[in-house]
Amino acid sequence: MITLDAVIRSKLLYGLESAKLGETELKRLDKIHLKALRKILGYKTTYIDREKTNARIYRDSNAKIKEQGGRKEIVPFRQAYKKARKKRLPDIITNPEGMQYKVTYQQELTEWIYANRRRGAPKHTWVRTATEHLWEEIRTKDNTWMNIPLDIRRRDVKDKINSYAREEKERIEKERGTKTYPGGMNWGINEKLEDNTIRERGERGERGIRLEANQSEAGTGGVSLMA
Repeated sequence: MITLDAVIRSKLLYGLESAKLGETELKRLDKIHLKALRKILGYKTTYIDREKTNARIYRDSNAKIKEQGGRKEIVPFRQAYKKARKKRLPDIITNPEGMQYKVTYQQELTEWIYANRRRGAPKHTWVRTATEHLWEEIRTKDNTWMNIPLDIRRRDVKDKINSYAREEKERIEKERGTKTYPGGMNWGINEKLEDNTIRERGERGERGIRLEANQSEAGTGGVSLMA
């Protein structure tokens, strides 16, 4: 189950955090996930066994992982998709000079309105949906914005979204323990991984010295030049 959650989910949801998935697509993701979990647990479908509901599938899967000493919790694919989408939006908002921001927004937090589009109401894009969910979260945490609807034309609303996005990005980076390197690149490398890289470089250097010593010994007819 851990392999399913770490490998299959990551490959299936790769890049989908910036895609607009409707309820039909989300149901298909959950269906794939539940089918795989049922096969791993050996459970039959609810058509045969009504007691093996979807909620019980996730509950029993997490219980089995805890028995094996794991700490990760298995969540539905739709929940993982929404979480990834929530993390992606603050990254875009806090980098107005980046290419992703310029592709997403025409100007400050204003979506692109493409020429020659069809008549009628605009489609619900992923950025609009993600912004609406972000605003609902702001209204829930801060009561001063509870009765204020999302109006991207208002300056105070834009400022609040920008400040909240910066706070969310800092919180996520703090939880991950990431470092930001020159040029604005953030590879998610923590201090432990950096220490391992330094140690590996030292080991490669030692192997290079031994290799040079062996080559020198072979060139002098077996007489070692090392003390």
